[in-house]
Amino acid sequence: MFAAMRARVALVAGIGVGVLALVLDPGQACAGEYDRAISLDVAFVSFSAGEELVPYGGLLGVEYERGISEAFALRAAASGALLYEDGTEDLDAGLVWRGQAVAGVVYLFDVLKYVPYATLGFGAVARGGGPVETEVHPVLELGGGLDLLRSRTFSWGAYVRVSSYLDDEAAFTAGARATWRWGLF
Repeated sequence: MFAAMRARVALVAGIGVGVLALVLDPGQACAGEYDRAISLDVAFVSFSAGEELVPYGGLLGVEYERGISEAFALRAAASGALLYEDGTEDLDAGLVWRGQAVAGVVYLFDVLKYVPYATLGFGAVARGGGPVETEVHPVLELGGGLDLLRSRTFSWGAYVRVSSYLDDEAAFTAGARATWRWGLF
């Protein structure tokens, strides 16, 4: 029950950030081959590990992108999260940590004031602590977001991502990022 409520709150928060971003008037920029960018992320994260375990918490991350065309970029990302598990009759409450590293591609749908994008990546996730066994899993990440270009060198935006552990476990992330770009000429 609480997991569904947390997912709805995260979705509404992500939509709210996106709507707020659309109201603001960013500058115009362009993208191209050899563009480079680094982003800092802050997000809400929750993952399900079976029917009873659904910890939630905060995430900090960093991303690097390297343009290979006007629409595609290579992406490497790493993040760390600290989550809390409420506990049940069978599980103790406690803090859970989670770290993830992913490499993949970004597809930019349009590069004007607003830049909708999709990401696809593959990597590894490690987690443990509290009621969670320490484990490392392969992870497949699918995400999307909307960046608002404030200038040729700076943008910010909101995103959502789903990470599948390639079994019955998955993580949901909704957050915001600030991005600095260079090599645009």
